[in-house]
Amino acid sequence: MKKVAKGRRWEIRLEIKNNLKIATKKSVSEWKKWTLLKEVKILKYLQKYNISFVPKVLDNGDGWFSYEWIEGEHFNKIRDLRSVSRDQLAQKLLDRAYDLDKIWVIHGELLRPRTNVLVDNEGEVKILDFERGEMGNYSGKNMKHVAQRLAREWILDITLVKSLGWMWMKDIHSFLVSYLQTQMQDTPAIDNFWVSRDEHLITGLSMLHILFLPALLIAVDQLTKLWYYDQGALASSDWITPSFNTGIAWSLPIPIVVIVWFSLLLFLLLVWYYISQLKLLDTNKWIWSLLKLEYGTILILSGGIGNLIDRIWLWWVRDFIDVSPLIAFYSRPIFNIADICVVCGAILLMRYELKK
Repeated sequence: MKKVAKGRRWEIRLEIKNNLKIATKKSVSEWKKWTLLKEVKILKYLQKYNISFVPKVLDNGDGWFSYEWIEGEHFNKIRDLRSVSRDQLAQKLLDRAYDLDKIWVIHGELLRPRTNVLVDNEGEVKILDFERGEMGNYSGKNMKHVAQRLAREWILDITLVKSLGWMWMKDIHSFLVSYLQTQMQDTPAIDNFWVSRDEHLITGLSMLHILFLPALLIAVDQLTKLWYYDQGALASSDWITPSFNTGIAWSLPIPIVVIVWFSLLLFLLLVWYYISQLKLLDTNKWIWSLLKLEYGTILILSGGIGNLIDRIWLWWVRDFIDVSPLIAFYSRPIFNIADICVVCGAILLMRYELKK
């Protein structure tokens, strides 16, 4: 047996018997066996209703079960499936969700169809991993989750999704299918289904940018202040002039408590603006707008935090970059790396707004 996948609760091994690929899913610990037992129960229940788009259980035992291996590409990695348009693929996923809703099985993860939803070479949708599944009538919960997902992919309108709350299960399906078919008539050209928005909903591009880049910029700001300001490195240079700023921009005299609270409020407003704009932005189409929005926000937050550290720690901001030799009309234009980040970030956000 060859191990092909591993999760927090299980691992999957693959073998070939009589030209048939058989996968065995096994619990990784004793106390997590109950999740596999629940999954086996749900899959066998689905087999009784001749549901063919889920794994077919062949055998099961204490903390394991085997099933026919399903070939396909992960739903969020579909790039070039020329035989099926994204609206057709969306409708197929919606049909699968409706089939599960009709027999009262809730998948639990259709809001984020990643590795648990596959698309085979014929464009058929397969659904895996029912370990978080539930049994019960939840009034079309699977379809509602799929609809929310499709709204994030700009296939459905968000106001349309909100109207599903009080509909009956059958009405939800017919209403959404009618909408998707209308879309397919209006846009007959094939459009690859590229599911990426959920992965970038908050991060924009990736968690690497959100976590690593601000930390790097703040570290560079603090290290340069320590090196050029505190230790006086290159103090003889015309471009390095240690100076402290007790106010905000242009040394405006404002109490430190007011500055700190104002900064925190500004950060919250900036994050709110970023998230609200990201929800409205089609990240698959407007990649340059996304870059301006994301990096503009990161630069302003990083620069603001860098200077806020100085204000809380020292009660003033350490400036050292002196460009007075270049600007004759202003005698003391002294700033730091954090100020550069804030200015560049503001320029990117202004360009984003103007372009929008």
